[in-house]
Amino acid sequence: MKMPNINPFQCLICVIVWTFGLSLDTDHECHRVKQEFLHRGIGSSHLVPDNPVYDKNISICFNAASRNSNQKTCCTRDMELKYKIAAGKYLTNSIKSKNAHLKKLVMDHLLEYQERVEELVVRSENNTAQLLSDIYRIPRTQHQAIVNEFYGNIRTYLRHKHVSIYGAVNTFFDSIFPFVYSSASWKQPASILSEEHKTCLRQSRQDIVPKPFKTFPNNISHGLNRAFSISKSYVDVLSLIVEAINTTDYLNVTEKCQDRITRLQYCSQCQGHVSVKPCKGLCLNSMRQCLAQFSVISEEWSGLVTAMVRLEGGVSQTNSIERMLGDLDTFIDRAIDYAKVTYQSYMDDVQKLCNYKVTVPVERTPPSKLPIRTSKLPIRESRTKRSFTGSLYERVLEVKKELLNARKMFDTFADDICDGDITYEQDYNSTTCWNGLEVGKYNFDVEDLSTLLKSALVIDPSLVVMKDKLTHMRINLMTRYPESDLGHSMMADSRREGSGYNGYLHIGHGTVIGPTDDEDMVDGSGSGSGSGDGNDNVDINIDKGFVDPEDPGTGSEVAKPGSAADHSTVKNLCLALMGALSGYMRRSIVDVENEPIKEEEDKYTLYLRSV
Repeated sequence: MKMPNINPFQCLICVIVWTFGLSLDTDHECHRVKQEFLHRGIGSSHLVPDNPVYDKNISICFNAASRNSNQKTCCTRDMELKYKIAAGKYLTNSIKSKNAHLKKLVMDHLLEYQERVEELVVRSENNTAQLLSDIYRIPRTQHQAIVNEFYGNIRTYLRHKHVSIYGAVNTFFDSIFPFVYSSASWKQPASILSEEHKTCLRQSRQDIVPKPFKTFPNNISHGLNRAFSISKSYVDVLSLIVEAINTTDYLNVTEKCQDRITRLQYCSQCQGHVSVKPCKGLCLNSMRQCLAQFSVISEEWSGLVTAMVRLEGGVSQTNSIERMLGDLDTFIDRAIDYAKVTYQSYMDDVQKLCNYKVTVPVERTPPSKLPIRTSKLPIRESRTKRSFTGSLYERVLEVKKELLNARKMFDTFADDICDGDITYEQDYNSTTCWNGLEVGKYNFDVEDLSTLLKSALVIDPSLVVMKDKLTHMRINLMTRYPESDLGHSMMADSRREGSGYNGYLHIGHGTVIGPTDDEDMVDGSGSGSGSGDGNDNVDINIDKGFVDPEDPGTGSEVAKPGSAADHSTVKNLCLALMGALSGYMRRSIVDVENEPIKEEEDKYTLYLRSV
């Protein structure tokens, strides 16, 4: 077969023409715009013209009516409307993306915190039931309903229902008093009390003088009420923080704002610039104008976060809900043991109030020694200070730090979005960015946020409502915890700021966000000076039990009334109170830990053995 003659010159012309035609088809600006239009999911490709056109109805990217019909672009009015819708979505997504980390952190922590509290309640309930059964030999069938009712009231209170913690604690001690009374003395035969006798003892327990449990019930009530109250406030604040973030997530984007974001993000495509970044100044002005209304809640948000971060008692190392529930069975143990040891002091008054005859005496031989305790600690065992660095406490500190860093987030929201170097040009003097009209330097001044807020004509009503909620919550915290948890810390921080304070914040008892010059500050011990002989030091430690200022016998060691140990304890209590008033440490439930004098300790030991 004979091959046809091929003219090389003709082939070259064909290749050149084909290449030129392909270039016209693929490299045209409108073709790239169409690809970007589809890639971003803005709309259908048929809305984008194949070649530049003139559409007199375009009004957002430029005023087409004032242009010459020869000034054609790759945009139409239909495209512009699609860009406007996309601009609103872009702003909303940018806000949600900026909020996402903090929102998830707080929501996860809120759920974790509530689950942890419920776990602590269950554990405390089991420990208390075990204490009554194993140590005090109260049959489970007799105390189960009492324990269930007590911890049921605790759960109800923590669910923000109206329950009196003081009433719940007193009811618990009223209910167990007949069992404590019947087994108070091993020197006499224990007795099975009649139901009438038990009822009288329950109803009269709070009228007996001196009080069988002294002030243990009141101290327990005060500690639980304080820890639970602050814990509930902590949960309330976290819930409101999530609500505030959600409010900004669904901010109503006005038409003017949509127009601004359209010019910022999409109008460059009308001129075929699909890969040019918007100028930093244009971004700041556009975003600040759209998000200026966030400043409506900024001050209240910052104030509430600061108040929550300084909220100490419910979520700190001491007097926390974790500490109170973890030690509740130990406190109950001490109260019961005190009532058993000092039963002779109130026995006469009991018989006056409830003079029932014992109908069923039961002879019982006292054990040679007390049974081995299955609860956490012996009643008089000196406890070393426990370090609360568990998962709950560490998580609380982590969330506090994150929230503290986010105090000014609504003032810097626009700036944070524009700091994204992938999307926006970061060089203010760049001449290769989109300035809103063309590719070139942005020559307008960046407006101040406070000025924009004053000129803002439209404020989303939901932000106004949220502002009121944040204000109310902050005032509520300041009112409920004016001195011990918030006021003192605020005044202390204020004094530090006035004397070269470095801006770091105390977020709990001795816990500081930022470096310290003393490791002891981490656990609140700090450093100080004294006489050097150790006798001037007074350590107030929650771990040792309760102290009633008018009754030294409520501590971890029970001094016989009128004894030398009793007078010594009063003296030590006075020293402790003086130390507390001087600001060494604030506690809702405290005990005094002093090294006992040998002679007095021996007397106390002999007294315990005698009873």
